[in-house]
Amino acid sequence: MSSEQRSLKFIVVLSSNRQGRMSDRMLRFVTKYLTALGHTYQVMDPKELKFPMLEMPLHWYPDKSQAPSWLVEAESTLLSGDAYLFVTGEYNRCVPPALANIIDHFGPNVFSAKMSAIVSYSLGAGGANVSLALTGMIQELGGMVCPAQCVVQTVSKKLTESGDFVEPDSPAALTLESKIKKVIKQTAWYACAFQNHKNSFGDLPS
Repeated sequence: MSSEQRSLKFIVVLSSNRQGRMSDRMLRFVTKYLTALGHTYQVMDPKELKFPMLEMPLHWYPDKSQAPSWLVEAESTLLSGDAYLFVTGEYNRCVPPALANIIDHFGPNVFSAKMSAIVSYSLGAGGANVSLALTGMIQELGGMVCPAQCVVQTVSKKLTESGDFVEPDSPAALTLESKIKKVIKQTAWYACAFQNHKNSFGDLPS
């Protein structure tokens, strides 16, 4: 990491809670590079958080003190991050319902003028479609998405359960390593730029 780019806290949001999910190996894959590049992270895992199906998003409560504590705590976790990193599978060319359900619980105050990165994966040749769909969701909430993205196709054949490459010296592995590093570095760069601008000129105008 260059001397001009400081260490940031990434909130890593997973997308799946179904049996046999690939989220765990993907999480180990991305966090290995976050750590290597000098950043810290906190994970939000739908399998552990167990968000109920959306009934009332947090920003709809007239008084936040009336909201359930788990929802307020989840918002606090998100707001504590300098940037978001979404690790998402692709379900029927769309955002997995567990991830969409988490996002839909929060309003623009969580995402506005904040950088997000998307690392997508698929058991087959997919992964690109969910990046487009998720980008739209984030932008609708006022967030910004790093243009550099990383798509891991045929993930079970490329990554071991520990998040390492099955064939570390293969061209595919070298390409993916370059892409994940680029995603993290560029997201951190944009996040620092937003923070610097906010410190100089204040919050995003309403």
